[in-house]
Amino acid sequence: SEEAITNCALAARDEAERDGGYAEVRQVQEPRETRNGYDVEGDVEVRSGWRAQDGQDRHFTCSGQNGRIAEVYFRGDRAAR
Repeated sequence: SEEAITNCALAARDEAERDGGYAEVRQVQEPRETRNGYDVEGDVEVRSGWRAQDGQDRHFTCSGQNGRIAEVYFRGDRAAR
């Protein structure tokens, strides 16, 4: 459970920072078991830089399968891993 939360938080942060800028995970919910693994939902704040005040909150869903992150979804986006 803790490993799923940590792995998904890191994957969501990395994906949010992919186009540059800075991202910080603000909250993560407990994993939900699925047929093939688990889903974790949470919120990440994305800013243009570490000290920037232009933060935007984005909700994510992370899917884990077979011990690895399969996909990270942001509302309106999808990022396969």
